Amino acid sequence: MSESASNHDNLLPSQEFDQLLYRIGNHEGKTAAAAILLDQPGNAFKPYQLRHEIKNSQGNDPAWVPARPIICNYCSGDFVPSNLAVQRDDQFQANPEYLMERRIFCDEILGWSLDFPGTSVQKVLGQTAAGQEHFGPVIRHAVCAVIAKNTDRELSQSDIVERLTTKRGDLGEFAVRNTIIALTRQEILESKRLDITTDVRLYIQDPDFHGTKAFEQLSTLTRLTYLTFKALSDQGKRIIDFNDFRDQALAIDPQVDPYALRNPWHVASNESAKNFPGVTCIERAITDPSKLSNVHFHPNHKEAVINLVERIEAARTGIGIEMSEGRFVSPIVNDTTAMRQIFAKARHFSAAKKKTEQPTDGIPRIERIFEVIKTEGTVDAKTIAENLHTRDNPITVAVINKYLKRLIGEGRIIRESKTRTPASGRQILHYTAVPSEEN
Repeated sequence: MSESASNHDNLLPSQEFDQLLYRIGNHEGKTAAAAILLDQPGNAFKPYQLRHEIKNSQGNDPAWVPARPIICNYCSGDFVPSNLAVQRDDQFQANPEYLMERRIFCDEILGWSLDFPGTSVQKVLGQTAAGQEHFGPVIRHAVCAVIAKNTDRELSQSDIVERLTTKRGDLGEFAVRNTIIALTRQEILESKRLDITTDVRLYIQDPDFHGTKAFEQLSTLTRLTYLTFKALSDQGKRIIDFNDFRDQALAIDPQVDPYALRNPWHVASNESAKNFPGVTCIERAITDPSKLSNVHFHPNHKEAVINLVERIEAARTGIGIEMSEGRFVSPIVNDTTAMRQIFAKARHFSAAKKKTEQPTDGIPRIERIFEVIKTEGTVDAKTIAENLHTRDNPITVAVINKYLKRLIGEGRIIRESKTRTPASGRQILHYTAVPSEEN
């Protein structure tokens, strides 16, 4: 253990550890890449060199070698901001401070991943884009830790919220509640009943849309929200709760995710929001705690999540970590079979997420967008949206932009040029596909 760590109850200061959780530990591939960097502290790597090390770590038949732009994002977007690595010019090297402690963290995550091949840290802790400051994995871990330490008693959603917001002032009640619901949707958690998701009642004064842009340009969920308020108003229902809103929205669009409706409901109940000016929050009802009771791990993932919580705690405190003459050497980084399994798993669970993001024709949206770019040559986001937008499968420019960022991160497209519209002077970005041999 390093001298600086020995003065703390934990191996790493809390802020440093949280950075590891939400920047490194929520993706097996990123954790494995970090472990490779930490295993060679005397060497500085350019991204393409680290990519070569990742390939070699898997032996003669690598399962997945992330594209060079992804490695670049790992290095500059996560390794450096988390203090795991230092950057000198275009090279990245393991930070000597807390070197062993970070090795231990990576090894615990990777060891867990090998022991539980049926699930992934991406599923439990949640995925975040490289370079994104996102506290979600920390909250997810905190929620799971509370439940793991209280498996012998029933916990309501309110119990978990109270424990976390009292213990940690940086965790907000709304974020914790949303996290519990997200984990339930992904079948990491179960609860007795999750019908009541808010205690707000709204008054529909004017359900019509009076915005400056066309109604068709609104997001699919926002359009559905206006249609729902309009239908309820036409039925004479002016004062509504979330169940009224959800049931009517499902009557209009049976395919909508009921949990996704929480977001527009929350926006509509926010007095400072301008999205739905004709709808106001008039009262807050008393929520029956029993309707959000008995929050517990899903049987399919209980053992895995409890073990992950225990391993993360071991990495935090060092308790139970085996040392050799005061040093820690990961047995996983130099095991080609283990590394191949880990990168295969990282790719599988990343791909599994993308499989859910596809329209009715079964072709993933990201691939349809890429095909438009290849066909058109150089194209902007608005043109892509016009190519793909249909009544049955609407898509907005905002959604297109999210996929464009992912395609850039994967090294499949580049930003080719920038122009400005004569009227507004607004900047327009154009995109071009990277020739296949450069991918």
